[in-house]
Amino acid sequence: MDWSKKLKMLKHIIHGLDHIHSLKIIHRDFHSGNILYDFGWFSVICDLGLSKSAIESKDDDEIYGVIPYIAPEILQSKRYTTASDVYSFGMIMWELMTGRRPFWNEHHSSPLIYRICCDYRPPIVTNAPEGYIELMQGCWINPEEEFQGRLRQDEMQEQEQPQEQLIQEQLHQEESQDQLEVQEWFHQEQLQERLH
Repeated sequence: MDWSKKLKMLKHIIHGLDHIHSLKIIHRDFHSGNILYDFGWFSVICDLGLSKSAIESKDDDEIYGVIPYIAPEILQSKRYTTASDVYSFGMIMWELMTGRRPFWNEHHSSPLIYRICCDYRPPIVTNAPEGYIELMQGCWINPEEEFQGRLRQDEMQEQEQPQEQLIQEQLHQEESQDQLEVQEWFHQEQLQERLH
């Protein structure tokens, strides 16, 4: 799958997650297995069976989800927040970047949970468009910390080739627009999290 398709999928996922959060709902089980997509790469978030109101004052102290996608604060028995879903989104970004599930080669057991709580994250590969990795890592930052990284459209690296230059320019513009929408959503989530 090329990057234009990956970014299109992420854009749909972001809009879906933003809609869920705008309804004051936290998914609480957000991972790639709960995303449906068609051959046009239109993506929809599904399986809201474990979701809960973000304004509910009481949590049930249960941990839900697939270990690699669960935010460290949840593994430490803290309360679910929209930031927990943002962390999971970062893991989905990693999966789209690499084509593998996070920690695919490790047992999903207590040692992995401990390491995740000590800031262990999947290895970074460099095959992503500029700005993608920074955004993905920003999703992994502990929700109490502020994500300072800002991307601007003029910082996006053009990847034009002499052949089919017009097509490449158009694809790059679409990718840049998709990246900017991903970035805008992320910063909006961080602002909303700080306001609550």
